[in-house]
Amino acid sequence: MNHENDHTNEECEHVLAQLCYLRERYPIKCSNNFEECLLIKNRISMTPLHSPIRKTTRCASLAEQHAMLLEKIPPTHKENKKIINAKALNLKIDNLIVLMNQMKTLKPK
Repeated sequence: MNHENDHTNEECEHVLAQLCYLRERYPIKCSNNFEECLLIKNRISMTPLHSPIRKTTRCASLAEQHAMLLEKIPPTHKENKKIINAKALNLKIDNLIVLMNQMKTLKPK
């Protein structure tokens, strides 16, 4: 790892030395390139962004939007167990209601 850092530092020093040499040898060319670079950066910065128009969703309230987002999140194992238990409990309650209704109809006279 240390060998890689030394090698990278040497490369950086070599490139920096080359840049300094070129800047001293060709100052006008370097200043022209720098000016062109600044002009391009300014043009890019000043260009307005054209983002696509979003389609609006028909949600009555933020609560519905929140609920829609929560539905997209996959449930955890615990949540799955709770959902299954709640469904089983609802089935048991429905069965008890049916049984109670049957008992009412079968009442002895």
